[in-house]
Amino acid sequence: MRDGTRPDAAAFLHEAFEGLAPVVVKRFRDAVLKIEDLGISLLIAESNLANAARIADRLYAIDRGEIIFEGKPEQALEDANVMKALRG
Repeated sequence: MRDGTRPDAAAFLHEAFEGLAPVVVKRFRDAVLKIEDLGISLLIAESNLANAARIADRLYAIDRGEIIFEGKPEQALEDANVMKALRG
């Protein structure tokens, strides 16, 4: 237990934003932030960098099995290696 009142918890989401309508994406992002407020950690594998960056505290970018970026989401959006990987 982190604070002595509730057990640690975590969840994994894979491509959580895939196929969601824009209005649903906003609701989903809001829900993720509420889950975080409950003390639940989320590991999200997401190919949509813009959506991932809006909710992540920390971001890892992986290209062909290699971690090419580790840091704050806003830094990933400016990283040349990340942008090159996104372009293919």
